[in-house]
Amino acid sequence: MFDDDSRDCETPARADASPPDHRDTQCTTAPSHEDSPTWIELTAFQRDLLAAIARLEGEADTTDQRAITHALERTYPYVDHVQLQSTLAALVGRDLLVSRRVDERTSDYTPTDAGRSLLARRTDALLEACAATSHAADEPASRAGDGPSRTGEAAPRDPEGDE
Repeated sequence: MFDDDSRDCETPARADASPPDHRDTQCTTAPSHEDSPTWIELTAFQRDLLAAIARLEGEADTTDQRAITHALERTYPYVDHVQLQSTLAALVGRDLLVSRRVDERTSDYTPTDAGRSLLARRTDALLEACAATSHAADEPASRAGDGPSRTGEAAPRDPEGDE
């Protein structure tokens, strides 16, 4: 198909100019997906699993599969152990969790700095959304004649035209 001939941050002197051979790293604003997965790149189960392990880390003595399963059963009525193992492996592969072998049959899982950072960014985004929602709810209701009401309907006009 077409070659990617996207331009650098500066526009070329001529419309038919070749794209530059080097890339300006200052033009790149988004982090590489390989370096830092985003919240929406994870499945819901992966996100819930990462959050459950982070909670367990502060609450429990162990973060092995049995403890993780028990924590997830608060939200999920049934936790499939095959899905749990593959999801743990995926999160370890994405550098969001670290697996530490306790014995032959048991591993503990803890969030990496990248995993904690991802959870912190999501927490901050949710806090901002909650603050915006509560701030909007604290605003006084529109007075008559001041424009649309909170329901989106126009305020009734004075039939005499005395505004």
